[in-house]
Amino acid sequence: MKKNLYNFTILSFLILCLFFILSNPKEIIEAGIFSLEIWKKNIFPSLFPFFILADLLINYGFVGILGNMLKKPIQSLFHLRSVCAFVIIMSLLSGFPSSAKYITKLYHEKIITLKEANHLITFTHFSNPLFILGTIFSLLNNQKICLCILFAHYGANFILGILLREKKQETTQSKFEQTKKPFVACFSNSIENTIHTLAYILGTITVFLVLTTVLFKYIDLPILLKNILRGFLEITQGIKYISAMDLSIHLKGLIITIFLSFGGLCIHMQVLGIIKDIKIKYSRYFFSRILHAILASSLYLFFLIFLTRG
Repeated sequence: MKKNLYNFTILSFLILCLFFILSNPKEIIEAGIFSLEIWKKNIFPSLFPFFILADLLINYGFVGILGNMLKKPIQSLFHLRSVCAFVIIMSLLSGFPSSAKYITKLYHEKIITLKEANHLITFTHFSNPLFILGTIFSLLNNQKICLCILFAHYGANFILGILLREKKQETTQSKFEQTKKPFVACFSNSIENTIHTLAYILGTITVFLVLTTVLFKYIDLPILLKNILRGFLEITQGIKYISAMDLSIHLKGLIITIFLSFGGLCIHMQVLGIIKDIKIKYSRYFFSRILHAILASSLYLFFLIFLTRG
């Protein structure tokens, strides 16, 4: 009975969406073009090289090398084995939802455990630094605010990693075996897997932008609330609209910090799609994003006072 009700609800929603799409072809096409622009300008160039590079590095044993270099801080701060350093560093450099891909890859390779995967997913939700210092800076045109956003977003993640760490560290040993496949074969597989993941990301962005377009065409809300909801659905459009509003630069920075740290439901859906084959608890990821937003906004206000005084 419950399953039938669930299926009926989904079917009704899809039919309603179909009706709205057919009734508003111009707006839907514009939303699709905008999603492609986001993907082409921000997502593809930042994630494509990192996904391929990360895949090759894992195949050729770099996880163990990096782990040995960062063994002490990873173990003492996060109570994780050194092999987890790869996910933390590569996620920090490439930005979300890359951590989900790296975690899934290392778990399937039996390099990290499920417990480690569940911990890593809570605090490796990093925005690409180039997105903050490039795209957001171009919208806000204020270096100090962008630095406050960057430090708060990253700092809150590391605090989260410490707060949510396990009491005891894993003691099992990981086996590092370099691939026996030719480099060309590894490179080809990396490109195929990366394109598949990036196509999925493009699809989720398009769906969420179309839904947002339809939603706000028929629901009248105050402009600030509407733009905040945009950010909680898909962060790129939320940041774009908030940055264009007649608000104080400090308030814009605070709202954008919250957007980045929560991630938007579009990012959540991307993460869910990537980790679907392993038993990572989405509830941990979801509630850690709420906690991340609270911590990051608090740190943002602290850094704002520190960097802008005088």
